Amino acid sequence: MNNVFVNSKGRAVFADDVVPAVENGYFALLIKDDKILLHYPPKSDVPELVGGVCPRGENLRDNMSRLIYEQTGVDIMPSEAAKHFEQEVDYADDNPSGTNPFIHYHQAFDVFDVATYWPEDERLKWVTPDGGCAVWAELDDVLVGKLKINYWHFAAMQKIFDED
Repeated sequence: MNNVFVNSKGRAVFADDVVPAVENGYFALLIKDDKILLHYPPKSDVPELVGGVCPRGENLRDNMSRLIYEQTGVDIMPSEAAKHFEQEVDYADDNPSGTNPFIHYHQAFDVFDVATYWPEDERLKWVTPDGGCAVWAELDDVLVGKLKINYWHFAAMQKIFDED
Protein backbone atom coordinates (compact mmCIF):
# COMPACT_ATOMS: atom_id res chain seq x y z
CA MET A 1 0.00 0.00 0.00
CA ASN A 2 1.34 3.44 -0.92
CA ASN A 3 0.40 6.22 1.44
CA VAL A 4 1.00 9.93 1.23
CA PHE A 5 0.84 11.76 4.55
CA VAL A 6 1.22 15.52 4.97
CA ASN A 7 3.05 17.12 7.89
CA SER A 8 2.25 20.35 9.75
CA LYS A 9 4.20 22.42 7.21
CA GLY A 10 2.30 20.98 4.24
CA ARG A 11 5.12 18.72 3.04
CA ALA A 12 4.26 15.30 1.63
CA VAL A 13 5.80 12.31 3.38
CA PHE A 14 5.62 9.03 1.49
CA ALA A 15 5.27 5.78 3.41
CA ASP A 16 4.90 2.36 1.85
CA ASP A 17 3.27 -0.55 3.64
CA VAL A 18 2.33 1.50 6.68
CA VAL A 19 -0.67 0.91 8.88
CA PRO A 20 -1.42 4.36 10.29
CA ALA A 21 -2.57 4.99 13.82
CA VAL A 22 -6.15 6.27 14.05
CA GLU A 23 -6.81 9.30 16.25
CA ASN A 24 -9.55 11.82 16.95
CA GLY A 25 -8.70 15.46 17.52
CA TYR A 26 -10.72 18.41 18.70
CA PHE A 27 -9.68 22.00 18.06
CA ALA A 28 -11.07 25.36 19.15
CA LEU A 29 -10.87 28.55 17.14
CA LEU A 30 -10.92 31.02 20.04
CA ILE A 31 -11.72 34.43 18.57
CA LYS A 32 -11.77 37.79 20.32
CA ASP A 33 -11.82 41.23 18.69
CA ASP A 34 -10.73 39.96 15.23
CA LYS A 35 -7.85 38.01 16.78
CA ILE A 36 -7.42 34.25 17.07
CA LEU A 37 -5.57 32.48 19.84
CA LEU A 38 -2.76 30.24 18.58
CA HIS A 39 -0.56 27.81 20.49
CA TYR A 40 3.10 27.11 19.81
CA PRO A 41 3.72 23.63 21.24
CA PRO A 42 7.00 23.17 23.10
CA LYS A 43 9.94 22.77 20.70
CA SER A 44 7.86 23.75 17.65
CA ASP A 45 8.04 26.77 15.38
CA VAL A 46 4.67 26.05 13.77
CA PRO A 47 1.68 27.55 15.60
CA GLU A 48 -1.51 25.54 15.89
CA LEU A 49 -5.09 26.04 16.91
CA VAL A 50 -5.79 25.26 20.55
CA GLY A 51 -6.66 21.58 20.94
CA GLY A 52 -5.31 18.18 20.09
CA VAL A 53 -5.84 14.46 20.39
CA CYS A 54 -8.83 13.30 22.41
CA PRO A 55 -7.73 10.22 24.37
CA ARG A 56 -10.07 7.26 24.60
CA GLY A 57 -12.32 7.54 27.61
CA GLU A 58 -12.32 11.36 27.69
CA ASN A 59 -15.36 13.11 26.23
CA LEU A 60 -14.83 15.99 23.81
CA ARG A 61 -16.05 18.69 26.21
CA ASP A 62 -13.71 17.60 29.03
CA ASN A 63 -10.90 17.20 26.52
CA MET A 64 -11.34 20.73 25.19
CA SER A 65 -11.54 22.25 28.67
CA ARG A 66 -8.32 20.46 29.67
CA LEU A 67 -6.48 21.41 26.48
CA ILE A 68 -7.54 25.05 26.69
CA TYR A 69 -6.06 25.19 30.18
CA GLU A 70 -2.85 23.32 29.25
CA GLN A 71 -2.29 25.40 26.10
CA THR A 72 -3.37 28.84 27.38
CA GLY A 73 -3.31 28.77 31.19
CA VAL A 74 -6.93 29.96 31.22
CA ASP A 75 -9.54 27.80 32.91
CA ILE A 76 -12.71 28.28 30.84
CA MET A 77 -15.14 26.17 28.87
CA PRO A 78 -16.35 27.89 25.71
CA SER A 79 -20.06 28.36 25.23
CA GLU A 80 -22.02 27.13 22.22
CA ALA A 81 -19.93 27.02 19.06
CA ALA A 82 -20.78 29.51 16.32
CA LYS A 83 -19.58 27.04 13.65
CA HIS A 84 -18.50 23.42 13.44
CA PHE A 85 -16.38 21.66 10.82
CA GLU A 86 -14.87 18.17 10.51
CA GLN A 87 -12.25 16.66 8.21
CA GLU A 88 -10.34 13.39 7.76
CA VAL A 89 -6.61 13.74 7.05
CA ASP A 90 -3.54 11.55 6.70
CA TYR A 91 -1.01 13.28 8.92
CA ALA A 92 2.75 12.76 9.29
CA ASP A 93 3.65 13.84 12.83
CA ASP A 94 6.71 16.12 12.85
CA ASN A 95 7.45 15.38 16.51
CA PRO A 96 6.08 11.92 17.20
CA SER A 97 5.78 10.98 20.84
CA GLY A 98 4.57 7.47 20.04
CA THR A 99 5.99 4.74 17.86
CA ASN A 100 3.96 5.48 14.71
CA PRO A 101 4.34 8.96 13.20
CA PHE A 102 1.72 8.20 10.52
CA ILE A 103 -1.82 8.99 11.60
CA HIS A 104 -5.25 8.84 10.01
CA TYR A 105 -6.73 11.76 11.88
CA HIS A 106 -10.39 12.71 12.31
CA GLN A 107 -10.36 16.41 13.21
CA ALA A 108 -13.29 18.40 14.57
CA PHE A 109 -13.14 22.20 14.76
CA ASP A 110 -15.43 24.57 16.65
CA VAL A 111 -15.42 28.36 16.37
CA PHE A 112 -16.02 30.30 19.60
CA ASP A 113 -16.37 34.05 20.13
CA VAL A 114 -14.76 34.37 23.58
CA ALA A 115 -14.90 38.19 23.81
CA THR A 116 -17.57 38.21 26.49
CA TYR A 117 -16.02 35.70 28.88
CA TRP A 118 -12.26 35.62 28.25
CA PRO A 119 -10.48 37.05 31.31
CA GLU A 120 -9.37 40.68 31.09
CA ASP A 121 -5.75 40.40 30.05
CA GLU A 122 -3.84 42.68 27.72
CA ARG A 123 -1.00 40.22 27.01
CA LEU A 124 -0.61 39.23 23.37
CA LYS A 125 1.87 36.41 24.12
CA TRP A 126 2.61 34.26 27.19
CA VAL A 127 4.17 31.00 28.34
CA THR A 128 1.64 28.22 28.89
CA PRO A 129 1.42 25.41 31.49
CA ASP A 130 2.52 22.84 28.88
CA GLY A 131 5.76 24.78 28.29
CA GLY A 132 4.60 26.20 24.98
CA CYS A 133 3.48 29.71 24.13
CA ALA A 134 0.05 31.24 23.49
CA VAL A 135 -0.30 34.16 21.07
CA TRP A 136 -3.20 36.35 19.99
CA ALA A 137 -2.78 36.84 16.22
CA GLU A 138 -4.74 38.85 13.69
CA LEU A 139 -7.37 36.53 12.22
CA ASP A 140 -6.95 38.04 8.74
CA ASP A 141 -3.16 37.42 8.84
CA VAL A 142 -3.85 33.72 9.40
CA LEU A 143 -6.64 33.48 6.80
CA VAL A 144 -4.55 35.01 4.00
CA GLY A 145 -1.46 32.96 4.90
CA LYS A 146 0.64 35.91 6.09
CA LEU A 147 1.15 34.04 9.37
CA LYS A 148 1.85 30.37 8.62
CA ILE A 149 0.12 27.90 10.94
CA ASN A 150 -0.25 24.11 10.97
CA TYR A 151 -1.11 23.10 7.39
CA TRP A 152 -4.19 21.05 8.28
CA HIS A 153 -5.52 23.75 10.62
CA PHE A 154 -5.07 26.34 7.87
CA ALA A 155 -6.92 24.10 5.40
CA ALA A 156 -9.82 23.72 7.84
CA MET A 157 -9.95 27.47 8.49
CA GLN A 158 -10.16 28.14 4.75
CA LYS A 159 -13.24 25.93 4.54
CA ILE A 160 -14.81 27.28 7.74
CA PHE A 161 -14.47 30.94 6.80
CA ASP A 162 -15.15 30.43 3.09
CA GLU A 163 -18.77 29.77 4.05
CA ASP A 164 -19.21 33.38 5.23
